[in-house]
Amino acid sequence: MLDPPAFIKKQKDLKNGINAYKKLHSLVFQKALRRTVLITSSCSYYFDKELFQKTIFQAALENNRNVKILSHHIDALDHPINIYHPEMDYLKSFVLFIE
Repeated sequence: MLDPPAFIKKQKDLKNGINAYKKLHSLVFQKALRRTVLITSSCSYYFDKELFQKTIFQAALENNRNVKILSHHIDALDHPINIYHPEMDYLKSFVLFIE
């Protein structure tokens, strides 16, 4: 399970944060055995689900690993999002299968 701290706390941190998430996933893809299930999360608001997925798959591609999404998740019921504070919508995770 990967649950790193927020690498992207401000919009200006986006490029460095993407590189940090990519490097972290690259390390996992280098070490993971075949048929590994990985739960990976991000709590960075400026790193949306689509960009998170793209970054994970770029790391997989660069490490010659076939990775499938088993499921993806957003905030649980105990973490409601106030419509007047959209920044609360920052939690996201994927359950991945590394072949």
